[in-house]
Amino acid sequence: MGSGAIGADWPASSLFDFSNTYMDVPAAAAGEGPRPYAELAAAVRGWRRQQSASAVPYVPFVASGWDPRPWRDPRPAFAFPTRDEFEAELRQAAADLDATPRFGLPLPGGGRQKSLTIYAWNEFGEGGIVAPTKGEGHRKLEAIRAVFGGAPAPAGTPAGAARPSVWIGPPPLDNGRCLRELFEKPEQWAEARAGVDVLTYADHHLQRQFTDDELRAWLPRLDAWGVRLSLETGAVKPWGPTAETAFAAERPIWERVQRLGGTLHAVAMDEPLCCAREQIHVPDDDAARETAAFVALVRKHFPGVRVGDIEPYPSIPLADHVAWIAGLEKRLADLGVRGLDFYRLDVDWVHFVVHNRGSWREVKQLELHCRERKLPFGLIYWAADYPALEKRGMADDATWYVSTMQQGYDYALVDGAPDQIVLQSWVNGPRRTVSDTAEFTFTRTVRDFVRTFTPRGR
Repeated sequence: MGSGAIGADWPASSLFDFSNTYMDVPAAAAGEGPRPYAELAAAVRGWRRQQSASAVPYVPFVASGWDPRPWRDPRPAFAFPTRDEFEAELRQAAADLDATPRFGLPLPGGGRQKSLTIYAWNEFGEGGIVAPTKGEGHRKLEAIRAVFGGAPAPAGTPAGAARPSVWIGPPPLDNGRCLRELFEKPEQWAEARAGVDVLTYADHHLQRQFTDDELRAWLPRLDAWGVRLSLETGAVKPWGPTAETAFAAERPIWERVQRLGGTLHAVAMDEPLCCAREQIHVPDDDAARETAAFVALVRKHFPGVRVGDIEPYPSIPLADHVAWIAGLEKRLADLGVRGLDFYRLDVDWVHFVVHNRGSWREVKQLELHCRERKLPFGLIYWAADYPALEKRGMADDATWYVSTMQQGYDYALVDGAPDQIVLQSWVNGPRRTVSDTAEFTFTRTVRDFVRTFTPRGR
């Protein structure tokens, strides 16, 4: 079984101790040549995500390839993965094992043995091959050893970490036109999409900009693409200064997403510390109390959804970030609630140049601090100079592309390696979303950024 989690009301849930997939093949039009391995890998990741909600523990799988042309099988064929592509998928599967309690073999005394399968050792006629060959040598075995045998990760990848996940958030312009184009013109960003793990959008925009019919048609496509859905949400806001009032406002939006066929992977709290300081004017301790209570409500009512915090820098200094993380995590521990699943920084890097305030080296320090706490660190990449240049009549889609790529280079120069790369816009650009081969579009930025700054792209 590749997709479709086992529900608690299914007879299989009481008959079997666990489920597993040997191999599954995504629906795609067969062509004369093999399709990119990235498409196969994305489909496997999507199926794995669906199984995270199964009532029965699930042993996930990684596909080493699929090319059944020797057997004259009419199903589509996929190219063999490169060494880096295969290792990246193994690392992501290992990370999903760590993060998903339902993945692995159940043990007789309780608990689980984290485990996965790889398709396949020697399915030579189907292209599922891990065994050494004259053409590939031992590269798949070397990738397995690199991930599970203690060998070092590729350069630029934090030790013990999966390759960075890529999140995208198109600008909410023109009543959602940019997001609408992603669903209505999927063929125009297929290459960019193959490098994307998560689509993120502000939940209040999703609520206001799209009809039930639109979302009902679109949301299930994310599963087919192997792309997860995340929503940005309020946790401490003027309209919701307490956990209870904020959660009461947000919960119906998330339930609507689920009702219309979507699977909610994560919610990212939109700057609760910053809002408490600048809009509500309450002490940090009060902000931590309400934020922790909000997380507790999410954990209770949406137990499979990951929860993270987004905060700005350098308007909140490095030392304050460190103190906030420690205080919030202690609040959560005192409540008996699992801590944050990620911490994400929204860097207004214009301050580095114009006000000589903050630096990429400090951002790197926070990344290392989060890693020491085993807290995944995310970084938003965006054109922070766009609003100021727009006021001067100098901003266009090229501004967005060049500035976002430059942030990538700048952070790479201090050896920055976030666990989450978030390509996101909430400014008035880029105006064009597709195609991923046209100059300076949003999806072209995604495609080129992934090619340049992630192990899967190099």
